Amino acid sequence: MTVFTPETLAVRWECSPSHIRKMIGRGDLPAFRLGGRLLRVRVRDVEDFERCGDSVDTGTNGQPSPERDQAESVVRLARIERMLREQSIV
Repeated sequence: MTVFTPETLAVRWECSPSHIRKMIGRGDLPAFRLGGRLLRVRVRDVEDFERCGDSVDTGTNGQPSPERDQAESVVRLARIERMLREQSIV
């Protein structure tokens, strides 16, 4: 099983490790503890999150949560920036 740490996922999404931890804490991103302490995120969960950026969790009022919107924006922006960098290299 391939996994990310909050730090390695933060590099992929070009955000801070604390932002990743907050996403996990809010339940926006599934994660598990390895050995009771080490926080890990499965690659398939990261790919699912990236792929399903348009599906949003809703709050109690049926509206998308602002936290989820922000998290999805961070992922989309990182994806776009990575694509632009790759295009300029080739």
